[in-house]
Amino acid sequence: MHVVPRKLGDMVNPGDWYQHIEKIESGDIDTYERYRLLEDLLHKLTQKIKTGSYTIGL
Repeated sequence: MHVVPRKLGDMVNPGDWYQHIEKIESGDIDTYERYRLLEDLLHKLTQKIKTGSYTIGL
């Protein structure tokens, strides 16, 4: 799961964030060296994001 902090109006098109990430040269986006969350923690975090999005009307 990738969480991308955004600001209203930061990119012209909704999907532009993906192309922006692809241009990052560090190579840390999808590597096996990147820290991985445990399945239960990932589920808890996604539920919090889902609940928060409902709270703010997304």
